[in-house]
Amino acid sequence: MVKFGYTIYYVNDVMGTIEFFENSFGFKRKFVFEDNSYAELETGHTVLAFSLDSNLPIKFDNINFCSKGLIGCEITLVCDNVEDSFNKCLKFGGVELSKPEKKPWGQIVSYIKSPCGVLIELCNEVEN
Repeated sequence: MVKFGYTIYYVNDVMGTIEFFENSFGFKRKFVFEDNSYAELETGHTVLAFSLDSNLPIKFDNINFCSKGLIGCEITLVCDNVEDSFNKCLKFGGVELSKPEKKPWGQIVSYIKSPCGVLIELCNEVEN
């Protein structure tokens, strides 16, 4: 059996990123390495983690904390109230990319960029 266990983003400010996700979404810290170079959040079945370095012998280009661009990956967070989550993210430094909008299939979807440059889709459950 194989299960999806972790998503790790390489960022320049692990603790600032963790604090944004805690404040914006109410996630709790699962683990923080003693030098603050790596941290994990409790998000359900899959762990969301942030790190300064990888375990590989090569260096990653970390997400630039002040970058105006986006990286080619997104986190999708399913919310009970997309508009409330969207506004809370903006309050804690998220950057608006698209306001909550009802899609033709009935789902409400919006996009923000976290302060560290992670693309976040906020949406509600798709109703059958």
